[in-house]
Amino acid sequence: MGMQQKPVTLQKPYNISIDWDSSRSMNPHRDLVDILVTDASGKEYRGIVTTPYFITATMKKDEQTGECAGGAYFCVPRLVVTRSLDKGLLLKVVGDLVERGDFGDYFISK
Repeated sequence: MGMQQKPVTLQKPYNISIDWDSSRSMNPHRDLVDILVTDASGKEYRGIVTTPYFITATMKKDEQTGECAGGAYFCVPRLVVTRSLDKGLLLKVVGDLVERGDFGDYFISK
């Protein structure tokens, strides 16, 4: 278990929605998004999810712009990295984090 004191218990079933308000369409392999997890009781949790491609591309951009010590690092608090931002995969990831007792380390109560 990670940093959390007490594991979060989600009541099944839970739903996931991706908070995307950009004018361009989201690329499930190349973006960073906020996701909202709502359990059966209506309790909501928010988390940040991205992909390895997004991190690599951001660090390469930062090399050019000088941000983050010239691309030396990338950091986002409570970040979850997945292969894709596909809703089915995100449900699987959330389920696994809940089962392991780590969900509260990455998602905060809204």
